[in-house]
Amino acid sequence: KRAADEVSSEAKKPRVEDEERVRLDKERLAARLEGHKEGIVQTDQIRSLSEAMSVEKIAAIKAKIMAKKRSTIKTDLDDDITLKQRSFVDAEVDVTRDIVSRERVWRTRTTILQSSGK
Repeated sequence: KRAADEVSSEAKKPRVEDEERVRLDKERLAARLEGHKEGIVQTDQIRSLSEAMSVEKIAAIKAKIMAKKRSTIKTDLDDDITLKQRSFVDAEVDVTRDIVSRERVWRTRTTILQSSGK
């Protein structure tokens, strides 16, 4: 019986990662970080947009951006109408909570014996 306990206690000890695995993880992390640097804009390569694209292409991109803005749902809560509706709903919630807290629940023998449905 004691031999079985000793084996299980050895299995529960945390494993020490070998140096090769740690080295590979560090190399993978360094490769990821180096790969991310390629996305950084270099100031030597910056040139005017009108030189790089025609006016028609720029207009098409602007139209695409505007169409996407129109199709997305706005989540602005700063509108006056939204704030008024929100305050009205909050007031209703307070009234409802007050009524429910004062409400008296009549319990009969039948309702007590019925399952609460949890």
